[in-house]
Order: sequence, then structure tokens, then C-alpha cells
Amino acid sequence: MKQTYRLNVYRDDRWWMVYVPQLNELTQADHLGEVEHMGRSLIGIWLNIEPDSFDVDIHIAPPPSVKACLDQAQQADQVARNATAVAAMSRRQAVRQLREVYGLSVKETARLLGLSRGRIYQLLDSADHSGQPMVPDWALFDDALAGPAHNTKRQGKVPDWALDDAGITPYVPNSEATSQAELPR
Repeated sequence: MKQTYRLNVYRDDRWWMVYVPQLNELTQADHLGEVEHMGRSLIGIWLNIEPDSFDVDIHIAPPPSVKACLDQAQQADQVARNATAVAAMSRRQAVRQLREVYGLSVKETARLLGLSRGRIYQLLDSADHSGQPMVPDWALFDDALAGPAHNTKRQGKVPDWALDDAGITPYVPNSEATSQAELPR
């Protein structure tokens, strides 16, 4: 089995910096297409081995300000999903109240709400009988808008967040948050 070396890649001015934590060494690339080649060259020269005699695991980190924007967008998406769920639940509660509290027929309810009778039956079938609407976490969204203050000063040749393996992760939207199973029925 081949040895695997991690390449932590981040943007610094006009260069893509390629940091190899196992060697505590750094090189640079003009564009992302050169990252693997430059990383393999650095490792091969440093260890006096062939560049194809090992594997590399490349982790590209967006600049911190871009990651903050992406995180904010992800949180806004979650707030929007929550608001949509609240709207759907409120619509179901309105239908249930018109039918159960005010005694309207399905036809009358449909006419009042401007919906088809089929849609009214769908809303009745999916009604949440707990009576408790899901409330989105607006405070979390407000905190996300404030955003963390980012220290853009360089300290040493490699930023602290690039040294930590846990600090460099590709941006991947939380697919679990978009699961239909989490929406109230």
C-alpha cells in the first residue's frame, strides 16, 4: 500500500499555497490544476522518491471570507426551508380550523382559500394534530448575519487554520439539513 500525503491548499494573494503537514513544507501553484503536480514534486524532492510512488489527499480551503459567505448562505437556506415549513404548517392549520372549528365543507374551504378540493384533502391528510407550529431559529440566522470577525493578518508562513487538519475542509452543504424527513408533516 502506498503512503498517502495530505496537501492542504489555500489561496494567498495570487498563488495557491500547497502545504504538506507531514513534512511541514510549503510550495505554491499558479492555478488549481498545478496543485497536485507541485505537491508531488515537493514531496518527491524532499524525500528523494519518485513523484508517482505515493498517493496525495488534496484538501482545498476557500479563503476565509468566502467560507464565511458560504456559511451565511447555507444558514439563510436553512431559514428559508424553516419558513417554508412554517408556512405549510400554518396552511394546514387554517384548513383544519375552517373544517373543524367553523364547520365549513371541503368545497367551501377550497373556495375561501382559492385552492382545489383535492389540495384541501391533501392538506387535511397531512395535518399536524399537535397544534404546535415549528418555529425557525431566527436568532441563529441573526447571529450568522453578524458573522465572525476574520483576522486577515498573516502570522508566519502558514496560517494557523491551514496547519490544523480539522481546519481545512471543503465546503459541502449540509445535506442532512435538506432532508425531507426533518420537515414537519
